[in-house]
Amino acid sequence: SVYNASGGGEKGIQALYQEIAQLVGFAPDFQVVIEWEGVGAIVDAIGGVWFDVPYFMEYDDPLQDLHIYQPDGYRLLSGEDAMQVIRWRENNNSSTHGYRRADGGIGDSGRMKIQQDFLKALIQQVLRPENILNIREILSVFRENVETDLSLRNLAWFARQAVDGGFSTEDVEFF
Repeated sequence: SVYNASGGGEKGIQALYQEIAQLVGFAPDFQVVIEWEGVGAIVDAIGGVWFDVPYFMEYDDPLQDLHIYQPDGYRLLSGEDAMQVIRWRENNNSSTHGYRRADGGIGDSGRMKIQQDFLKALIQQVLRPENILNIREILSVFRENVETDLSLRNLAWFARQAVDGGFSTEDVEFF
């Protein structure tokens, strides 16, 4: 919300850096901003993401044209499935699966936990050697949907670490 309230772009990033510094005691070195649709496109570019959907998700909001219906359990998610999973935070009141709006659902903190777990699964699967075959499509999605102040040299270093096995999801932390 800090990013959007500050107008987005570079002004929003600087306001976000200040807010993060106040919360955790240091400012980030770099940022990576992924367009919402980019997450689903990356998932599709690698042929899907295996993920354990923690709750049965059943939510409809016709005003947003948002319809989420995702059974719980470990399975291969498409880009569309992934987008539904990371947006969900409550079921409709009429749902028989619990976690209803009237009961508070899982709230924003629960949704953030799902998003973090999903991003770790996505990172883990993007780094699989077989995705070298998908590198052109992944780079195309990256160019169209990602903004970062990481230099080409920084990006090349991260890619090298991934290829050499020096980077894993255990190295990823969320705050």
